Amino acid sequence: MDGYYFNTEKDQDKDGYMDKTLQKRISLFNKWDFKQKYNKTASVSLRYYNENRHGGELGWNKAHRGFVDFNELDNDVNSDGYNGDYVLPNGYTVFNSKYAKGFRVPRFETQAEKDAWEANVRSINPNAVFADDMKYQESIYTSRFEAVGMYQLPIQENVTFNVSYNQHDQNSAYGTEFFMAHATGEQFTDQQGKDEKGFIAFPLWMIFDPDYKVIYRYTGLLSSEKLEKMLDAICSENE
Repeated sequence: MDGYYFNTEKDQDKDGYMDKTLQKRISLFNKWDFKQKYNKTASVSLRYYNENRHGGELGWNKAHRGFVDFNELDNDVNSDGYNGDYVLPNGYTVFNSKYAKGFRVPRFETQAEKDAWEANVRSINPNAVFADDMKYQESIYTSRFEAVGMYQLPIQENVTFNVSYNQHDQNSAYGTEFFMAHATGEQFTDQQGKDEKGFIAFPLWMIFDPDYKVIYRYTGLLSSEKLEKMLDAICSENE
């Protein structure tokens, strides 16, 4: 187990921005080994990583995370300000509409200008929620899980199965910009690369003789034909 915690805002150069990002991080790892017949082994390894990292201006209000800039739709393709390919009628963009909580209020010189802007936004989006005096922040949430397994069949022949899986999720906010990442790996596809249930992976099947010479090798899901060939290779080695 490994962890790191730093939660003290420092601004030695007095520019209003943190000199070092705040961090809360934990990493857990463990591995189990198992002995089997014929001096064969099996193992399972698991790892989990979680981090909350934050930087930017001092005095940031965490409740403002997720507020974005308001964009007024211009759906006129002949206009210099055309943005109908990425701005929605409610003022969100197609990139942030799923995650946004509301709109950042720009800084105006007078209260009248601010009131006019809010009135315009509400005329387009009556349910708009505002974040006033929103400070710039860089906030990154990361979560990752990994699993690795190895299994040697408890027989005299050398038949080993290796499998791994990982899942990575990241939720990043840089001011009013979002970057979301989700990746899942080591999942199954067939030899032609067609996805099976949305997964991506390439199982590798290898059979060795007692001198560790490869007598059969195949990458992909095992069809009945491929399984028969693999069994034939084992039987012919034992003859």
